[in-house]
Amino acid sequence: MFLKYIFLKQYNIRILELIILLLFTFLSGCKTSDEILNGLYTHDVIYYNSFETKEDTVGIKYFAGRITGDDASPGGGKRSLYVSGGCIIPHVVLPIPAQTENGYYQLKCWGKALVRGGIVELSTDSSSKNNYISIFIEDKHWDHYQNTDSLYCPANTTMWISLISGGDNPGGMLVDQIEIVKIN
Repeated sequence: MFLKYIFLKQYNIRILELIILLLFTFLSGCKTSDEILNGLYTHDVIYYNSFETKEDTVGIKYFAGRITGDDASPGGGKRSLYVSGGCIIPHVVLPIPAQTENGYYQLKCWGKALVRGGIVELSTDSSSKNNYISIFIEDKHWDHYQNTDSLYCPANTTMWISLISGGDNPGGMLVDQIEIVKIN
C-alpha cells in the first residue's frame, strides 16, 4: 500500500510538472527563429517583397529584370525576381521611403546564382563613410542570406536596394523575399 501511495504521488508530481510546462509554453508564446537565435525579438520589418505580382515591382528604377513564375525560394510563393546583367549597373534599384527616426538596419534575402551570381546592396543617401551593406549571391541553389553588419540611416534619409548581376558582363541571379529590418 505504501509503495502504491509513493508511486501515485510521483505520478501526480510528473503530471503537475507537465501541466506547468505546457502552461508556461502557451503563456510565453511561440518564438520565431530570429527570437531563438537573437534572444528577444526586437526587429521591425520595414520592407518585405516576395515579387508575387507585377505591382511588387512598382517604384523600381533602371529595371533590368523581370518576375519569373517558374522558380521561387522555399516559402517564397511561386515567383521571384530575375536580375540580368551585361548592361549599365546597377541593374535594379528600388527606393525605400525615409524613416522618421534614426536607426540601424539589416538586410536579408533568398538568392540563387544563375550566371556569375550578383550583389544585393542596401545603401543610404547619407554622406557617412560606411553608407552601404552588401550580400553576395553565389550559391547555384536557393540559399538564405543575411547581412551580419548593420547600416545606420539618419531620420528622413532615403535608403536604396540595388541589385547587380555580372556587372557589364552577362550575368543572372534570382532574388526573393527581400527584407529590411530595423534593429533596436
